[in-house]
Amino acid sequence: MALSLFNRMTQAGMIPNNVTYVCVLESIANKEDLITAHSFYSHILLSGGFSSDVMVATTLINMHGRTGSLEDTYDIFDLIPEPNVISWTAMISAHSLHRHDQKALQLFAQMLLQGSIPDMVTYLNVIVSCTNLMVLNEGKFVHIRLNECEFATELPVANALMNMYGKCGYIEDAYVIFSGMPERNECSWTAMIAAYAEQGYVKEAMLLFERMQWEGMGVDKAAILCILSACSNQLALSHAKRAHTYVLETRFGKDPMVQNALVTMYSKCSSLYDARKVFDMFSMRNLVS
Repeated sequence: MALSLFNRMTQAGMIPNNVTYVCVLESIANKEDLITAHSFYSHILLSGGFSSDVMVATTLINMHGRTGSLEDTYDIFDLIPEPNVISWTAMISAHSLHRHDQKALQLFAQMLLQGSIPDMVTYLNVIVSCTNLMVLNEGKFVHIRLNECEFATELPVANALMNMYGKCGYIEDAYVIFSGMPERNECSWTAMIAAYAEQGYVKEAMLLFERMQWEGMGVDKAAILCILSACSNQLALSHAKRAHTYVLETRFGKDPMVQNALVTMYSKCSSLYDARKVFDMFSMRNLVS
């Protein structure tokens, strides 16, 4: 509808301004339609005057980043006379989104050299890239900078840092962040449970999972999948049965992904009888089942 209205506007002789272009570009980015993205970019270039506008250019970068056309993001970025924090963040986000994490970190370094001050969204994207690459030194550098600008206490940032330390195997650092958080949400608890699960700390993961419930925090599917993964160990059958009992008491007991995770858990605990019992109770089975 946005594109249709834009076409009617131009056919009526109205001249779009930078706000018009930003609105349409955001619509295309939401559709992630590469052909429409290239077509509209060509239209902007032919219209002249707006391709170097920092607001339009940044939205173009975001659009091409969402559609996966990363080479085009550089052509657009180079047109901006003075890139701001939003422009840099759009570039970093585009590369982080498509797992070009090394390039995302290089862009972050260039941003700092240019004297641009990152915002919270910049840092969140950089932490994701550090996590994907499991580069702890770079992650700690980001953490230090976050402490200096007081972003580290922001809930999304603290969750991302905890996830990074957990994925890198630094459980104690992850727990320091977790225990020092003034407030926690489901993502906070799940990130810490996942950190324990990935490093094989079954008992600790289970205790935290139970503590999460004692403190009145609603347990989501991600937390359940994490605890089932933690219990997927030959020596953890008793924990596995406790986790299964909890699952049966929740609305996730008939969720296909959770049911498949239960089968996997029991099979990795070498309890094929329990795995088959769960499998036979499925109302629907997919290829994974």
